[in-house]
Amino acid sequence: MKNNFFIPFKGKNYECGVGTKKKKILVIGASFYCPYINGNDDCKKCTDINLKDSSPYDKECKIYKSKGKTLHNETTYSIENETTAYKRFATSISKFVGTDDYEKIWSHLSFTNYVQFILPVEEGKKYRKTKESDLSPRDFNAFLDVVTELKPDIVIVWGCVVNTPIKNNKYLIDKKELIKTDGYVCHLSIPNIDHKICIINSYHPSSKHYWYNNLKIFQDYLSKQLML
Repeated sequence: MKNNFFIPFKGKNYECGVGTKKKKILVIGASFYCPYINGNDDCKKCTDINLKDSSPYDKECKIYKSKGKTLHNETTYSIENETTAYKRFATSISKFVGTDDYEKIWSHLSFTNYVQFILPVEEGKKYRKTKESDLSPRDFNAFLDVVTELKPDIVIVWGCVVNTPIKNNKYLIDKKELIKTDGYVCHLSIPNIDHKICIINSYHPSSKHYWYNNLKIFQDYLSKQLML
């Protein structure tokens, strides 16, 4: 996957799928961010929003290196850390997987973030919202690489901004469905994959208000696609 910096997390039961039809699900988040940039020149270069390339610091990040970790494996670390967004999402689809156990739920899924470099946090904040200017064509090509490798039946896209290139490209085959479902559902037909891929665009689980207010809509669309 030459366009990828981050190696996708792939649960040990991913190939077993979810639901009675055993649908394989790939989850696409937005981006990873670094909260240590203040006063650290290497961190500033690693998270440079113009260069958009964290690879020179993959094995050289002092923070990660001290823990025996590499930047490109952040997808796996994020799942292991069990932060609120990942736990909230796992709980929301537990009934489809048939278990309330966090690890077992994620073992049936694959995951990566769309943006292929680590973003800097904004001054005075602990997190970083993804901006349209953070995106690049490389990110979409990386998305295609991941989809081609994992061949999911369903791709769940978290939130806004990164949803735009995923739902609006030359591989989209049902714009009418996208309009009919108010932007929640569409399908892509991608070369070298012998089935159409369903895209379900949910709110980002880190956004508590929007997530819970629209949770049933997301669950209903997911339930329907799992039965097709």
